[in-house]
Amino acid sequence: MTRIPIDLTQSITMNDANGGRGILKGYMGSIDMTCGPVSTNCEVWVGESVPFDLLLGRPWQTENYVSIVEKPMGTYLEF
Repeated sequence: MTRIPIDLTQSITMNDANGGRGILKGYMGSIDMTCGPVSTNCEVWVGESVPFDLLLGRPWQTENYVSIVEKPMGTYLEF
């Protein structure tokens, strides 16, 4: 497993869709992420005690042509 260093000189305050807020205290750029059979690249901000496990922002969504689709059985991401 390759370890990627976290840049602790960068921080940002992030709000989630439910009105929660957290301070993200570190940054890691150009991370490969896999969701099922789809691989993508993203920037990752790291925080402690934030109200979300992973928050993929609108820039990631548009760059990867991802749509949020509401269906009777739930909400889905479509790649």
